[in-house]
Amino acid sequence: ETTGDSLDARRFHTAVLSPNEGIVIYGGEDTDSRPVLPSLAILKTTTIPYNWYIPNSTDVPDLTVVPPLSRHSAIMYGNYMILAF
Repeated sequence: ETTGDSLDARRFHTAVLSPNEGIVIYGGEDTDSRPVLPSLAILKTTTIPYNWYIPNSTDVPDLTVVPPLSRHSAIMYGNYMILAF
């Protein structure tokens, strides 16, 4: 069971573990191959129950310049999430 913000089902997204023990989900598409929104969500795993959080452009300023992606790759390098498409 999780709490927090609600997310739509998605496929072809990436998930990486951040240094602060959160799982960062990016991109994906729905069953009709349309981009899902929000593109970025974080599952906080340091709380019980786990909590979904959807950052906004104030939290992640560069989020507005990253296009919706699916079928891509991602890694965490330190505090940076690197996407390859």
